[in-house]
Amino acid sequence: MSRTEFLRLERDRILKQLSQGPENKAKLLTSLMDIDAEMEQMRQPQKSFAKS
Repeated sequence: MSRTEFLRLERDRILKQLSQGPENKAKLLTSLMDIDAEMEQMRQPQKSFAKS
């Protein structure tokens, strides 16, 4: 399983938990934001910092 697949599955799991009730809502939302940020970062092309 690739990292992207894992993040998608984890994101789906968190969304299901959020829809079931308010328990640990802040923690789940924080996890969801972290996953979304990592997925966005993975979509960005790698930048080269090498000096020319």
